[in-house]
Amino acid sequence: MKFMDEKLINFDEIVYLLKKKIWILILITGAISCLGGYKASLMTTSYQATAKIYVGRGNNLMDYYSQNEIQYYNEFMNTFNEIIRVDDFLNETLKKYKINKSSWEVKNSLGFSASENTPIFTVTYNTSDMEGAEQVLTAICEEFNEQAKTIIPDAKPRIIDSSKVYPIVPNKKKLMLMYFGVGVIFSLGLIFFIDYLDDTIKSNSRLEKVLPVPVLGNIPKHEKGFKGGRE
Repeated sequence: MKFMDEKLINFDEIVYLLKKKIWILILITGAISCLGGYKASLMTTSYQATAKIYVGRGNNLMDYYSQNEIQYYNEFMNTFNEIIRVDDFLNETLKKYKINKSSWEVKNSLGFSASENTPIFTVTYNTSDMEGAEQVLTAICEEFNEQAKTIIPDAKPRIIDSSKVYPIVPNKKKLMLMYFGVGVIFSLGLIFFIDYLDDTIKSNSRLEKVLPVPVLGNIPKHEKGFKGGRE
């Protein structure tokens, strides 16, 4: 007969259960925490180079632009975003500026974002190479300016904020705490799941929920092993 649906765990039973299954909590939490520590040890400082480019029609950054013009510049940005990820284009740019990198090393690390009300675009490049970050982004921005002059004849593109490199330090403590928390939650879930599948009646209160009559006496605890011979 199954008694799973009739189980009602009170606070004392939870404490007893956790004490009994504490080895599961320690083992699984320890293993997952070690995995988090290992992953944290592999994390290294990365670098992000950032630059801003203006592609407006005049030299004054404060010029007014209609929504149609802004949309037009954004469409150009989307077009250039696709062009710049083409291997041939990137390889030619890198070769032109004598950068010893391949296109596949660069294209997935590039990012673009456009301003909502002005024709100003932000270009970013993420890499583990601090010295190469500025060099690569500067080359991309220079080529951006050349392409903008071709695609938008009346544009006067220029770099208004030259490439700057910022370190991105990984938060190793946060990662390890996250793995520790996952270990604790998973361990507790496993402990309660195992107990949920266990139909053994361990207390008078549970027995009274199953039987229609009051229970007199206590349920004896089973002790492993025995003394003496057979009785």
